[in-house]
Amino acid sequence: MNGGYDESSRSFALYFDGLHLGSIGCYVNYCQARFVIPSGVTPGPHVVSVEGGSQIVVEVVTAAARVVVLDVDLVGEVVTLANQGSASLDMTGWTLVSDVGSQVFQFPDGFVLAPDATVLVTSGPDGYSEPPAVLQWLRADGSPSRGYVWNNDGDPAYLRDGQGEVVSTFP
Repeated sequence: MNGGYDESSRSFALYFDGLHLGSIGCYVNYCQARFVIPSGVTPGPHVVSVEGGSQIVVEVVTAAARVVVLDVDLVGEVVTLANQGSASLDMTGWTLVSDVGSQVFQFPDGFVLAPDATVLVTSGPDGYSEPPAVLQWLRADGSPSRGYVWNNDGDPAYLRDGQGEVVSTFP
């Protein structure tokens, strides 16, 4: 140090929109902090500041949902879908398509799949509905379809979002 003053590290209080979250460690030429955004925070710009007045603006974004086709039981007429994302997803307008025969299942208006949740879509003579965990394949007129949908010799499934884009396939 050559007799000089060396303050190689220091800790400062860390705030998110004025709420104390913890501390930030500052060293000779950089500062480092890790914090979790409080739950319930709305998306958009938010101020992160430290004692002494320094601040930055961070952009909080909404977590993404990611729905995938996990399995298609061709014989049992059951499709398993899962939301592997971190946000709920309103599946109004989404469809599940059986490639062989081009049968289309329309998700009910207002159907929401929570993060880490699964939903079964059943069809055939044993199809049933217990929303929100189980939905039954319906005819265009809204009545239950008792016919077989999935070809037992192989039948790819396509999950389409509300804009008609394929977001997942199986196999």
